Amino acid sequence: MRRTTFLGPLILIAIGVMFLIKNIRPDFRVFETVLEYWPLLLIIWGVLRLVEVLIAFAGGRLTAPRPGVTGGEWTLIVLITIFGAGAWGVQRFADQIPGRIKIGGMDVFGETFDYPVEAARTLSAKPTRIIVDNLRGNCRVTGADTGEIRVTGRKMVRAMDRSEADRSSGEAPLEIVEAGNMVTVRTNLDRGDGDKRLSADIEIIVPRSVAVEARGRYGDFDISDIDGEVTVTSDNAGVRLQDIASNVTVTLRKSDIIRAIGIKGNVLVKGAGRDIEIENVTGEVAIDGSYSGETSIRNVAKPVRFQSPVTSLSLERVPGELQITLANMSGDNLVGPMRLTTKSKDLNFSDVTEAVDITVERGDVELRQSKLPLAKTTIQVRGGDIELAIPQNAKLNLNVNTDRGEINNDFSQSLKMEEAGHGGRLSGTVGAGGPDIRLSTTRGEVTVRKVAAGETASVPEVPRAPKLAKPGIPPPPPPPRAENQ
Repeated sequence: MRRTTFLGPLILIAIGVMFLIKNIRPDFRVFETVLEYWPLLLIIWGVLRLVEVLIAFAGGRLTAPRPGVTGGEWTLIVLITIFGAGAWGVQRFADQIPGRIKIGGMDVFGETFDYPVEAARTLSAKPTRIIVDNLRGNCRVTGADTGEIRVTGRKMVRAMDRSEADRSSGEAPLEIVEAGNMVTVRTNLDRGDGDKRLSADIEIIVPRSVAVEARGRYGDFDISDIDGEVTVTSDNAGVRLQDIASNVTVTLRKSDIIRAIGIKGNVLVKGAGRDIEIENVTGEVAIDGSYSGETSIRNVAKPVRFQSPVTSLSLERVPGELQITLANMSGDNLVGPMRLTTKSKDLNFSDVTEAVDITVERGDVELRQSKLPLAKTTIQVRGGDIELAIPQNAKLNLNVNTDRGEINNDFSQSLKMEEAGHGGRLSGTVGAGGPDIRLSTTRGEVTVRKVAAGETASVPEVPRAPKLAKPGIPPPPPPPRAENQ
């Protein structure tokens, strides 16, 4: 007798019911409902098969339970599982990057709807701290002589239709919450399913005297004209800070640009990203992380520290300019003691005062010192050339060594040259009371010469940062590359 089952008719009934509901209620999300609850089909399928087998056995038509699912049905189950799990995964991935998967300007998984954002609150007390919590989107915070907080901008909602967008937007209202001396500006994008669908670009005017703490997951932060401390924490953000009268702390997992201009306090940068630009800082600067672009540091009045997986650098001050890229480091008018260790990088420095201690695994080192007196200098290179240029009347105690390479002495004939195997040694004292100068390379050429008039290091020209533009907010940054400095 041909085997019969309730499964086929029930599936047809379920499909018909879903489309009937969609016709009656156009806002019903059929596609998303199927993606979310497709495992129920397998559960119902299994229950019906179990019931059929038990009924047949209880009715005496079977002496033992037969297999509840045929081989063909197992194949269909596997295909449904692969399709359901794959479609659900694609949908979740698309939810995490709103507005980025588009065809003809339209989101593949919906359309983007814009909503204006505007709110203001007159502060009952003088706040000391403003917390800005914007999960996704760009945020500009500007200090002003005001007694209120004003927020303007727009909220973007990705949805299948306007009614769904209205619902999602309503679940994430903008809030300005005052609690004692602390005020929180919250976009609430994590409420409901907003975490998957909403982003907000906002501009906030706050009292100039406050400290600002900005938090986010994806989007840029521009903060300017603030007298208190500024703290920025985000998974992926570009950060632009200008005219901050206190300490700055930036912690990011990814970034395309970190820019701090005119900071009257310490600057601490942690995390990973691409470019860093720091200029006109009266406090200390510390950079700790992995960065794949260019780091530019100018006019820093206190100690500078740069730490990455491949480079460690410390300086007492940077009155001039320091540039760090993946393959090169250059600087002019730096105040030591300088301590630098790097794995693979070409170095080019000019006018470094105080002691210099450089260790390089692979790379060429050029040091030009046009000012007297010289300070103690130690340069050790495993694979690469060394060039030292010093004033003609410099006093020094020189010791140069190369295991495999040539030594060029264009400074003084009073220095003693010795050959040793494939390398050589240059040593001697010029003048009395000069510092120790030690240059050593395992494989490479060493040159000691007189510095030419007006000679400086080849520091690449980098455009100065413009003032922060008020209109418009830049788009979120792309993910950073894997390399670091």
